[in-house]
Amino acid sequence: MSDSALWADLLAGVRAGDPSAARRVHDLYVARLIGLARARLADRLAARVDPDDVVNSAFKSFFVRHAAGGFEVPDPGALWAVLATITARKCRARRQEADAAKRSVGRERPSDAEPADPAAPSPAEAAELADLVEHLMRGLAEPGRVVLRMRLQGYSPPEIAAAVGLTERSVFRWLDRVRDRLTAATAD
Repeated sequence: MSDSALWADLLAGVRAGDPSAARRVHDLYVARLIGLARARLADRLAARVDPDDVVNSAFKSFFVRHAAGGFEVPDPGALWAVLATITARKCRARRQEADAAKRSVGRERPSDAEPADPAAPSPAEAAELADLVEHLMRGLAEPGRVVLRMRLQGYSPPEIAAAVGLTERSVFRWLDRVRDRLTAATAD
């Protein structure tokens, strides 16, 4: 029997629900798909999302849709392309879910078991910084407060200008005013 006939028989078995055929397909691709899922998931998600779970979900989706006639896979390369696409999309969905506002990975705080960041400010320094920012905000008109808030969040002047509807030059003027106020406040 030729390789193409063996391949057609294998996929016919998968379509018919033969567990041994499904196991053979799984065994052929599982290691590569897990590697793909690991590469696609951010390091911050490692504690939340198991690449094995993503790959198993991808296989389940493939087997269900293939049984319904949803995929034509004439050769092993085509099957890899289908499985890799499904896995990549599932990884993207897991990242989007993890980055949703209420469960954002970026909002997580390290556990007590993790060493503290030596560059992190002490509670007293943090309180002093909060007071300083509050002082700077109090003396600014609304556009300046928005510019300062966004700059403190890490946005670049062009990004701030686009988001607020100001010119870049106006954003730089507001930042100059903040810098002048900061210099005056810290000179005391």
